[in-house]
Amino acid sequence: MRNPGMTHAFVVGDEQTFQRMIHMKQLDKLGYQWLIPMPGEFHMACHMLHCEYRLFYKQILGPIAELTHKTNILPEHRVEQFNVHELFYLTVVQAVWEFLTECFGDDLRKWRQVLAECAENTFAKTLLYFIFDGALPYLMWRRLIREPPNKARRAQLNKIYRLYAWRYVAMNKTNYGPLCFHALYMYENLTEPLQDLWDNIYNASIKGHPGRNVALDHLMEKINRMAKQLVGGSATEDRIAAIVPEINVVAKIENAHDLLTPGNAFNPNQTGKPKLDDDVAAVLRLFKVMVPQGRMDLTAKSSKNLLTNQPIQATQTPWSRLAKAKVDWREYATSKLNQFSFTAHYAE
Repeated sequence: MRNPGMTHAFVVGDEQTFQRMIHMKQLDKLGYQWLIPMPGEFHMACHMLHCEYRLFYKQILGPIAELTHKTNILPEHRVEQFNVHELFYLTVVQAVWEFLTECFGDDLRKWRQVLAECAENTFAKTLLYFIFDGALPYLMWRRLIREPPNKARRAQLNKIYRLYAWRYVAMNKTNYGPLCFHALYMYENLTEPLQDLWDNIYNASIKGHPGRNVALDHLMEKINRMAKQLVGGSATEDRIAAIVPEINVVAKIENAHDLLTPGNAFNPNQTGKPKLDDDVAAVLRLFKVMVPQGRMDLTAKSSKNLLTNQPIQATQTPWSRLAKAKVDWREYATSKLNQFSFTAHYAE
């Protein structure tokens, strides 16, 4: 929609929609001067998780899935399979964290010191990278999206874009690598009032419960699903569009009803997700069997994967797979920077 008569509008979309909007602005910067594209950050999370699966599946996630008989866990999975794969990932993360804590105690808080102690043990280094280089940024992203929006949290999210920009490239996610660059470029070239606006609207909660916010693309998926359920079997585009405004009213009424009904009152401890305790305990037992000497096994000189009893090739370690992509990313970012010509008007 060229020249719709509005000054500015933030428009959120998944990777394909976002990149098409970027392309439209590059082709016609005046006609789409009003358009401020922003990426859907639920889809971003889905592909961050996929990235971690590609990076750690062969050495950690895959062997644990096989040894615990999780046949539905795959290195290549679709967005529709996100929940199952995230729950398994979180299970492994918690189990690895507990195992490393048992092995290294409080020393683990100085993880680079522990990394130096494990310098000649490829498996131990892989576990440390799995937690500190992959899991913690991913978990931070998920937590920040759940919390109410503000400028400080937005700044933290933008830092994670910088981390994943070249991480995506390393894992051959060639669409999401450019997306990170484009998203940061759009944000950094906004005027201060527009930045302040985005800092306070990048996520939302249908019912307004604290700590239950979702990214805007996730919110739209929830609303679309609710609309389809309400219209029944004949879910045409017009009927869905007509009923969405009604959902905004119904959601508020439902929330008010919950507040007045003790049995339905919001409980922050009820996340709606299954408990992971039993699965975490099973994975932790597995580690204790496969790595019986704990710290001694993890600090001994070895290139063997203690879960598979197979050597880990130097070219397959996460740090070597990421190193080249980080250098290549600098060259890519420089070339992209020279192509941009449409954001100066935001600063007028």
